[in-house]
Amino acid sequence: MWENLKSMYKSIDYMVYTDQLKATLEIRVTEGMNIPEHLLKLKKSWDKLTLFSNHNKLMGNMFFKYVIAQSLPRSWNIFTNPFV
Repeated sequence: MWENLKSMYKSIDYMVYTDQLKATLEIRVTEGMNIPEHLLKLKKSWDKLTLFSNHNKLMGNMFFKYVIAQSLPRSWNIFTNPFV
């Protein structure tokens, strides 16, 4: 029974994690928007993801840099390329 209960909650953990990852990757900014506010929103969402210790192996700083870079408009590529 304990093993069944663990496996059930493990799958729920995965679903919550996946949903939060999708929400984080959907955060975008457009030209003219407030970049500091955007980055704060992105960081808050990222912090929620890092609560899932089982998945932290996949969530390194380099991946977060890619998330930031992809969330910014193309005009920011000149600034993000050196970091990614």
